[in-house]
Amino acid sequence: MKNIIKKLLTSIILLFVGNIKTEKSIFLLCKSRIATTNTLKLIKAYVSRLNIHIEGHDNKASISGLWRRGELVIIGNNNNLTIEEGCYLTNTRITIRGNNCSIAIGKDVTSGSLYMACMGQGNYITIGDDCMLSENVNIWSTDSHGIYDMKDNLLNPSKPVKIGSHVWLGKGSSVLKGATIGDGAIVGMDTIVNKDIIANTLVVGTPMRTVKENILWKRGFIDK
Repeated sequence: MKNIIKKLLTSIILLFVGNIKTEKSIFLLCKSRIATTNTLKLIKAYVSRLNIHIEGHDNKASISGLWRRGELVIIGNNNNLTIEEGCYLTNTRITIRGNNCSIAIGKDVTSGSLYMACMGQGNYITIGDDCMLSENVNIWSTDSHGIYDMKDNLLNPSKPVKIGSHVWLGKGSSVLKGATIGDGAIVGMDTIVNKDIIANTLVVGTPMRTVKENILWKRGFIDK
């Protein structure tokens, strides 16, 4: 009965929002402001308590899985957000600002609380499948604000962030622009990642250092 009511409420809400398309999805208690040439597509998704603001032209967002509480802001032109099936995102804020930028989140990714920022021209963030993002995680492919020399040349351009599959980002960790994290890696609590991490390694600290190599991790809680 609850699912029937939720689907009915979703249908009523979407009567008043023309540029949101749904397929077997629930869309509840969200606030949305989406300019007319932009589209939000929900595919087998459960989205609730999300503030959505999309302005500019030809921006596209496609969401599958669950996203409960947070914010989606896309400002600019021809930007793209893709969240694949099986994701479970809570307290997650995503900002894309610029032109031709993209964020792609793979299948079965989970987050406790997360902020992602992608800005610039043609910039991007990619996250592979089955990643576990703990609480208070930050992923930035930009410094947000420009730093210039005395001749007005930009000194801190935005750079992509690439995170492989089955990566564990510990509580309070931050991944900064230009970093690539290999498959199966673990980033320890409060670590700042500002350079590449090799697959299946454990890194900790600020400055970041590698403490273990050739490691594996599993989602299940430790019972020994």
